[in-house]
Amino acid sequence: RDLHSFPTRRSSDLVVGQSVEDAVAAAKSVNGVTSAQPNYVYELVDDRDEEDVSGEDLASQIGLESAFAVNDPIAKISSPTARRNQYWAYSTNLPKAWSNAGDSSHRSTVAVLDSSIYAAHEDLSTNVLSGYAYDAMNRTHMSLGTSDPTSNMGHGSHIAGIIAATSNNGRGIAGASYNCQVLPVMVINDAGKGNTASIILGITYAAQMARQHPEWGLRTINMSLRVGSSANGDKLLHQTIKSALDDYGIVCVCAGGNRKTNYQIGRASCRERV
Repeated sequence: RDLHSFPTRRSSDLVVGQSVEDAVAAAKSVNGVTSAQPNYVYELVDDRDEEDVSGEDLASQIGLESAFAVNDPIAKISSPTARRNQYWAYSTNLPKAWSNAGDSSHRSTVAVLDSSIYAAHEDLSTNVLSGYAYDAMNRTHMSLGTSDPTSNMGHGSHIAGIIAATSNNGRGIAGASYNCQVLPVMVINDAGKGNTASIILGITYAAQMARQHPEWGLRTINMSLRVGSSANGDKLLHQTIKSALDDYGIVCVCAGGNRKTNYQIGRASCRERV
């Protein structure tokens, strides 16, 4: 299936004084409507609490000793108390993964559903599929930021860097993927808000691109977003996540655990997402 073969979905605003329940009931009564639900609001996931960070320096336990040891300066700093560090690379045993995988440069692609990305960053630009960036909020090609590193909350650039900052280039950090490509898909606006409709369109677009460009090896969608407990009933998003896996072999990876809060995307029964 392509972007246009998915069931047609439309969103609309509430009438003044109308409850969500009444609006859903009214929508379901319209001829031709097969289902209706709230357009849930999603937000960006912020950093974890400082108290969650262990003070232990892991350098003595896990060294960057693989055949593909990176030379990125921040990647060599394992202490979580250092001003700039890649503690998370050590605590997740990434050096061993890099050793097992070898140089995986551009052998895979991750679709990052987030805010916009500062694609001109010197430690990221070579790994971003800028020509295919998509704005799911406005249903159009996305013009990536080229001057302001903090544009669109800066969150998308932060997440893209964790995933795919250029590794072994002697600058900044080393991305977890060891130089995979990033497909930027904006599902969050400048105010840090997105919704069910934008995320579904973003997943659908990523699936379409995976089908059209098998050489990319796009098998992963990252969504570092959070949601309130009310969205546990977001059935349409669950169906789309399931379709991405069942029909395209794409797994959706969703953030969770920051600030000891349970706000993972997808209902408890949404076993198709990680």
